[in-house]
Parts: sequence; structure tokens; C-alpha cells
Amino acid sequence: APVQYIKRVGFEEFYKNPIGTGPYTFFKWEKSNQIVLKKNQKYWKKNIPVFEELIFKIFPEDNWVEALKNNEVDVVTNIHPNSITGIESDGRFKTMSRSVLQGYWIMLRLKGPLADVNVRRALNYAVDKTKMISLQNGGLGIALASLGKKGVIGKSHRIKPYPYKPARAKELLAAAGYAKGFKLKAITINQAEKISLSIKEDLSKIGIELDLEIVSRPEWAKKVIVGKINNTPYDGDMAINLVDNPIVNLAFHAGLFLASKSPWSLADDPVFDKKFELSLFTASFPKHVKALSQLDEYIHTQALMLFTFQPVRVFAMKKEIQLPGIGVNGHIDYDVFSRARLE
Repeated sequence: APVQYIKRVGFEEFYKNPIGTGPYTFFKWEKSNQIVLKKNQKYWKKNIPVFEELIFKIFPEDNWVEALKNNEVDVVTNIHPNSITGIESDGRFKTMSRSVLQGYWIMLRLKGPLADVNVRRALNYAVDKTKMISLQNGGLGIALASLGKKGVIGKSHRIKPYPYKPARAKELLAAAGYAKGFKLKAITINQAEKISLSIKEDLSKIGIELDLEIVSRPEWAKKVIVGKINNTPYDGDMAINLVDNPIVNLAFHAGLFLASKSPWSLADDPVFDKKFELSLFTASFPKHVKALSQLDEYIHTQALMLFTFQPVRVFAMKKEIQLPGIGVNGHIDYDVFSRARLE
């Protein structure tokens, strides 16, 4: 973005009339209706983009599939997997899918009952990931053993997800002195409401009562992140969020979610901090990957989080539209649309 332009017109005007160097240029924004982009005639790469205009329609998610079938849009990103059959049975359309570098992450405060590793393991044995994936993402997802996701540098391939074993969870709670259960307090964003309610239901079966607060993402950030920065930290035991940073190195999310100095983290584990810093300052790439893999295994064995799943995202489109694929981040990717073609 041009610094001089921003200095001249200010941020508010820049937001209304942004300037960049991408394959499309901003044309107009009709709030709550659409954003219109035009082809950048001076773009450095020849023959990109193909289409003269790119329009993003804005309306409720429940109407996306209907809009596609009514010829109001050509492509729908991130449809619910339950819609796949209905779309593919119509000869006018097709779908594509892929696992993406997104995740529903559950940070734990390592205090009270959760200071005991066996209690944290009990939580992981208690949650039914198959049900979780079905409720939140229509059955399309990959159960996670730790922080490492498919396609991430540093993911350990030696560990497997905690299986759904509520009986084992009860055994671990009893061994830790919590046979009668206890209460936990959690905060979640509304986009993760289904997964959070699924977890609440599963934990209740082993005697853990979850007091769940459902808020918007800005409110979550205010209470968890800003609160920690301002020395008024969130006083609950769990913080649940959907994080979709397309970072391919495990170190990013390890530091974000678990490093004691991170504004996101509820944890304070000196052993983790030491292992994390060691992985960061290992100059040799093979040794860096090995250190991250060992860190991933430590996160798993110590159950430093309540592990969920890696989502699979689905795009739907008219059959004549040819996209190069879904971006690894699962977002509306301008590179994908700049290379879109008509068959």
C-alpha cells in the first residue's frame, strides 16, 4: 500500500478507496450488498486475471447454495458439506474440497484441576471427535493428535489422536482425586458454538460441568487477548476460537497458543517454553523440524490443549468455471480467482 497516499488522504478514506498492487483494482463497495473489483490492466504478470470484473456478493450463508442454483453467483466458497450431494446431483454444478490450515483451538489454563496432566488427558479421552466433526463441519475433517496439522512443517507422525474413551477418562479423573467431577468456565466465539456445545455435552458425561459463555470474536479478543495485555486476564479455564492463519510452520501456533508470554495463551509451562525456544533458535532446518516434531509430541503427551480437528473446506461452482484449486488457507483467495478460467 502506498504510504504517501495514506498520509495524504488518511486511513478512513483509504479504507473506502484502497490502492494496492494486486491483479484486481478496487472499484466500489456497496455496504451489506457487494464489493466490485476491476481487472488491473497494468498487472505485472501477463494474461492474469482472465475476467474483467470480480464481484463478491454479500448475503447470509443460508442463502448461498440457493443463489448458486438461481444463477445469482458463479462460485460459492466454504459451503457446508451437507450441501454437496444436492449440488453435485444437479448437472450444472460441481464441487472441490481440500483440508486447510485452519483449526478450532481450545486453550487451557493449567491451574486448579487442569494443573494435573491426567485431568487434561481425561478431557481429551472424553470428547467424541467424530461427533464433533459431524456437528461442526458435516463430517469432513481430520482428527488432531496435537497442534500439528496435515501439511504443516514440524507435525509429528509418531502420535495418534486421543481415542474416544469416556470410561478411561473417568478412571483418570478418579486417580487424580476428582471422581465426583468439578466445574470449569469457558469462553467461545459464536462461530465455534456447535463444537463447544458438543464438548460441553461430552464432558458432562464424565462429571465435568462446563459453564460456557458464547460471544463474538471481537468480544472474545477483548476478554482474552486485550485482557492479558492490560493485566486483567480472563479468569476462566478454557478459551475456544477458530484460528485460520495459513502458517505452514508449527512454531507459529505453538508460540501463539502455548508460550507463556503470548497474549493468547492461558498456559504457563516452563518446560514447554524451553522446548519452544530451542526449536526457534535451531539454525539447521532438519534439526529445526526435528525439534518442532518433539515439541508436538510434548504438547500431545502433556495434553496442553483440548485437541479437535482440521477442517476440510468445500467450494461449489458452475461446471464451466475452472479454478486452480482451493488455497491452503481456505480463505477467499485472490490468487485463485485471478487464475480462474472458463472451460
